[in-house]
Amino acid sequence: MRVVINEAVIADLRRQPSTKIRDIWDITVRGLVLRILPSGLASWAVRAWTAEGKRTSIKIGEHPVIKITDARRLALIQLGEVQKGADPVEARRAARRARLDARRAASSALTVEQAMVRWQRARIHAPDSPWSQNYAYRIESALRAHIPNSLRIQPLSIIRRDGWTKLLSEVAQEKPGAGAFLYTIVSSFLSYADAMGWIEGHPLPRRGRAFIAPHVPARTRVLEDAEWLAVWKAAEAEPVKLRVFTRLLLLTACRVSEVADMAVGEMVASGTIWVIPAARTKNGREHVVPLGPLARQELELVWPADTRNHGDYWMLLGKSPTNGFVGNGKLIKRLFETSKTANWTWHDLRRTARTGMTYLGVPEAAAEAALNHITGKSKLVAIYDHSGPSTSGIAALRTWQGYVTDVVEDQRKPGEAETSYRESLPEDLRWKSRPKFVPRAKAKPGRGASRRVETGTSLDSSTTPKPPKRRRKTPVGRAEPE
Repeated sequence: MRVVINEAVIADLRRQPSTKIRDIWDITVRGLVLRILPSGLASWAVRAWTAEGKRTSIKIGEHPVIKITDARRLALIQLGEVQKGADPVEARRAARRARLDARRAASSALTVEQAMVRWQRARIHAPDSPWSQNYAYRIESALRAHIPNSLRIQPLSIIRRDGWTKLLSEVAQEKPGAGAFLYTIVSSFLSYADAMGWIEGHPLPRRGRAFIAPHVPARTRVLEDAEWLAVWKAAEAEPVKLRVFTRLLLLTACRVSEVADMAVGEMVASGTIWVIPAARTKNGREHVVPLGPLARQELELVWPADTRNHGDYWMLLGKSPTNGFVGNGKLIKRLFETSKTANWTWHDLRRTARTGMTYLGVPEAAAEAALNHITGKSKLVAIYDHSGPSTSGIAALRTWQGYVTDVVEDQRKPGEAETSYRESLPEDLRWKSRPKFVPRAKAKPGRGASRRVETGTSLDSSTTPKPPKRRRKTPVGRAEPE
């Protein structure tokens, strides 16, 4: 249809129902077309023949955003370009291809190191389920130990599947636990890289964990009362802060990092309550821990006389007020020798406390709350119930600390709680044995990383950031490499 297009004509055509696309050619400017869709949407275009004899259609814009007078003016400009030998459509396509090529080039130039820094920063500040401070530090430590510098400096997009699987399998063969943890980290990182368009598809094979770096069986070590009592007494020979660190781990059933970084400002109610902030717990939930007389007695040994310089951030167990305790690996080796016990880890003390609570008759839900576990609580309850700490969990910890106090002060015999518990069981369950514990090498990142890579080069401290002196700060906050 060829008409002198004006607003009245356009309004009349839009009112007329139609199931077909209608092209209205303007008589005033030859080549100007108004296309009206069945939905009523209308757009302007210029149709002409290029110097190469190719039919082209140049989109100008939507109506009524662009009025008829503006459409005619823009159409004349485009027709002038075509008469000069240009092809505006092809020029736009070339510009679009250039932008895509530039984007691909920038993506291919993104190194593994830069991509990992961006990923860690995004996960730390994620609005939904961000990493806790301690978990972020574990991630940074594992990557620093096991990702060689020769891999870090390469473009992320050129690393093929065999490159990742070779690295992961070699770590898993030497340190099964560290390999399984590294597989989880790398898989999460590559999923993020795939979602961001840095790589074309996730390179790790589907269900490849079972073949490359399978999970190691969970530890089952539980120290008997005589064993943890020997450890308690062996801590007496250690420097005061190391002694307090060891004993508070047993009394509070907290994680190593939680005790190592405890600060003055976390003690409330005249030192009878320890509030661990959400940023320092594994599950990101605040944890309230009661401190009985024995725990307070230990804390008094390390309590500073004056905290005015650092205030609430004064860390109690580190070498300086601004640092938490580090070096627990050397400490535990000395305790092995002094206490004549072996094949246990710091986390086994937490498992020992949890088992002891069961022996003392603490209900399962209360014992789990005492460890700040969220098992048994549905996601819906977690979303709506913000009533605060579990009173039953606090009572469970007081029960456990009371038992430890009685055993340490010779008011109860070691093993009395377990004996009473088993005697209260039915006859067919009374003699059920403990799970058999099989010692295995501790999976700790950082040992032998240079031997596991093909190049044999160790990490370069000039390009790989060192761990922060204070784990309280976010470990991945550095600027990206240029």
